[in-house]
Amino acid sequence: MMVLPENRQSRRFVIRIFALAAITLMLACGAAAWLMYGHFEARLSPELDRKSALVADALTAEIGGAIELGIPFSELWGMDTLLDRVLADNPDIDAVVVSDADGNPRFARGNLGDAGAAAMMAAGSGAVLQLITVDGAIVGTVAVLPRPGYAEAQLTAILQDVLIVLLVSVLVAVELLMIVLAVFLFRPIGLVDEALERAGSGDFRFQLPSRLGREFRRVTAPFNTLVARLTDRQHALLADAEEARVAQIDPARASQVQTVVDSLRQRLKVSAGRHIGTLWRPNLNVIRGPLFVFILSEEMSRAFLPVFIRSVHEPVSWMSDATAIGIPISVFMLTIAVVTPFAGPIADRIGARRMFLIGALPGLVGYVGTAFATSLLDLTLWRAVSAVGYAVIYIAAQGYVARHSRDDSRTQGMALFMGAVFAAGVCGPALGGVLADQIGYRATFIVSAGLAVLSGALVFWLLEPDRPTVGAARRRLRLGDIGVVLANPGFAALVLLAAIPGKIVLTAFLFYLAPLFLNHLGNTSAETGRVIMLYGVATVLLTPVVAHLADRWGGHWRFIALGGIVAGAGLLPVASVPTTMAMLGAVVMLGVGHAMSITPQLAMVTALTPRECERLGHTTVMSVYRVLERLGNVVGPFIAAALVARYGEAGAVTGIGLLVIVSTLTFAGFNLVLGASARRAEA
Repeated sequence: MMVLPENRQSRRFVIRIFALAAITLMLACGAAAWLMYGHFEARLSPELDRKSALVADALTAEIGGAIELGIPFSELWGMDTLLDRVLADNPDIDAVVVSDADGNPRFARGNLGDAGAAAMMAAGSGAVLQLITVDGAIVGTVAVLPRPGYAEAQLTAILQDVLIVLLVSVLVAVELLMIVLAVFLFRPIGLVDEALERAGSGDFRFQLPSRLGREFRRVTAPFNTLVARLTDRQHALLADAEEARVAQIDPARASQVQTVVDSLRQRLKVSAGRHIGTLWRPNLNVIRGPLFVFILSEEMSRAFLPVFIRSVHEPVSWMSDATAIGIPISVFMLTIAVVTPFAGPIADRIGARRMFLIGALPGLVGYVGTAFATSLLDLTLWRAVSAVGYAVIYIAAQGYVARHSRDDSRTQGMALFMGAVFAAGVCGPALGGVLADQIGYRATFIVSAGLAVLSGALVFWLLEPDRPTVGAARRRLRLGDIGVVLANPGFAALVLLAAIPGKIVLTAFLFYLAPLFLNHLGNTSAETGRVIMLYGVATVLLTPVVAHLADRWGGHWRFIALGGIVAGAGLLPVASVPTTMAMLGAVVMLGVGHAMSITPQLAMVTALTPRECERLGHTTVMSVYRVLERLGNVVGPFIAAALVARYGEAGAVTGIGLLVIVSTLTFAGFNLVLGASARRAEA
């Protein structure tokens, strides 16, 4: 989603260029993925066979050395432990058998199949055979059987990683393409359109910026020269006219001269002084790229953060591990909820550019500190620092879009803002999971720190210093405002029974339980990231559709209720079917449910609070809604921890699903009763 030029011909031109570039990028990335997969496929199987041979060589040398010292096969103690360690360290090996000189299996571990250890020693079994020799005599044989299907499984995992990297590459390339088009095409075209439109109506009070790019110099230089000449000549003409008016003895003649001067000023508007202002027009597209990069830096830890917290935390007697894992997540959400109301008015005063740059600093410090955290306490502290940066940058970007959007393009501007957040939500977990598997959790946080720096650099390069805005400063949220808005029964039901439970299931399940349970099921961080990514895919694809249908059909509370039931129902089967596929279904259903309910919730806030909006202002009412909604983010991990301690991870997932369903049914019942009461009152 992007904000396009208003001129129809310019809009068509931009769309064609963007479509051509995007298709070219996808074809190039697809070709690169196909070549990489072919390279892996050609080299993986031979490498696995070579590794099995190396394992057999190592065992042969170790066993041969013992026999050479005079230890017979019957007295080789600890062989089972040795072979178990070999199998544990080499998941690509299915079984190992050690036989004596007569071919009788003496030691065997692993999956030997129905035929047993003797079958592995036969030719054609697929095992790698290595002779044990002492002084030139054969004293035994080591057979190493590669795991069947392991190479295919690894190729499938590689293909999935390649496809994920392909998806992320395309989305990142599209975001970068938007930046390039916004800076070098959208903004110049928009400024030229506006300048020519003003000139057509006789307004020459502004010049075009001189730094619009080499391609636009043929327009900017002649236009600015024309404006300067018109300004000089009109000033000279007005000065001559003023002298002529003053020199007139006849008042009628003086009045005629003044009439001509006034008509000229009305028809041809130029700068009042010698200094000619530069035409300035904010471009909403430029904020999308930096916002995407920063949100991506946070979303990258989504696939493994609870597992990382568990690895850092040292168990203590007075707090369960489940509760400890939830603390950094809850503190992160609580910090965002606390900082957000204060960040808004500050952003209004100092501007989005400076606010964004300020927010990038705690983001950088927080990620670096998290990467080097050694205890739960300092990890929680660094996550709180990161949350300050997240809240500041989120508000700065949102305020930039809201402040520079006109009434007829405000929805398009907010869609541009949310599009960057959704795109990062799709890319982040998958990319972070792949990186965590390849370079480790801590190094992935260092990558996030680098992305925070990159986002600040993009803002410094792309955004011009903010111009002063006309209008009253934003009203600060007060504690009494919450009580005023909560006194509305409809609003209270929406927040307590729909909005807060929706955030509880997000943090309790998607942020807390899903990474832990998928890790418990044996999934890697990359596999966990691919599963969690599906939540973002579902919301991105379905949210616009649901928003359109809700506006068209009305009855927003019905969409909210249906979305809550869908989200909760997806979590119910996990306790009885604790598998990766059940978790995948739960994540997808949660994404579908949230896509159905989140947008209608925002619409209901305004519909339910007309008096409160008139009294406090729409912005204040929405701020109250956001603050209360985020309480669900804060308490969600603690609810999950309490359920894990009592019912286990799978039971906790189902418990969260039941909580959402019960609250949603209560919300639906309240609205049914409220609707029936309204109909009786009308009758």
